[in-house]
Amino acid sequence: MSVISGDNPELAVLWEHTLRVVKLLTDKRYDDIVSVTRGVRLSSDQLRNTVLEHGMELEPPPSARAARFEPIRIVDSEPPEWSVSCDLWSRGSPSDLTLELTIRRTSQDSFVIEIDGLHVL
Repeated sequence: MSVISGDNPELAVLWEHTLRVVKLLTDKRYDDIVSVTRGVRLSSDQLRNTVLEHGMELEPPPSARAARFEPIRIVDSEPPEWSVSCDLWSRGSPSDLTLELTIRRTSQDSFVIEIDGLHVL
């Protein structure tokens, strides 16, 4: 059973946005990530170099639960925003790389995504 359920549509939306960035990473579409995140904090070269230094092929996690998807609502943020961490996967299991994002709701159906970090934990 996934950590994401129909009981919490907000979590489902946050997972959808997180998985979008994860899939771009696993597809090595670094310039597209910079477009999605507006280039805040990390450049495409920084993302590429981190993945290359890691030395493994990344793959999408099988589920939010497996990725240890952890959204934390930032207290008193307006508009609402969340700090999100997600384990990245390689060779069918969690790697030691973690993706950290800030996801901010700008309207009912619109979000801004920023990468806070991509690093070994």
